Amino acid sequence: MNPENARVLIVEDDALVAMEMEARVATFGCTVLGPAPTIAHAHRLLDQFRPDAALLDVNVCGERVTPIAVRLRAMGVPYVLITGYARLAFEEPELQVTKLSKPIAEAELTRTLRRLLNPAPAG
Repeated sequence: MNPENARVLIVEDDALVAMEMEARVATFGCTVLGPAPTIAHAHRLLDQFRPDAALLDVNVCGERVTPIAVRLRAMGVPYVLITGYARLAFEEPELQVTKLSKPIAEAELTRTLRRLLNPAPAG
């Protein structure tokens, strides 16, 4: 998928981290949905738009991002988790995806966006 046509949902409650991710995603050529600083805001965005990919903070204002991951998985939207918890394991199946550690290097975010928007063919 061409990044200029891609919509990327960002769910992040830390304003500075959210602004940095938004700027990097926009520089990559994508349209940013959000950033959503709460789970409720993310739900409202998903009610209105279908993203092509998503970057999800694990803990958003004290709430686990699991409900958003569940919706994205049901929609077939690829996503990664962004966390400050270096080695935390998650039990929820929806959280068994790629995890990026904060702070995210620009090259790592670019590689991740490319992979999310251009998944390898199955089989």
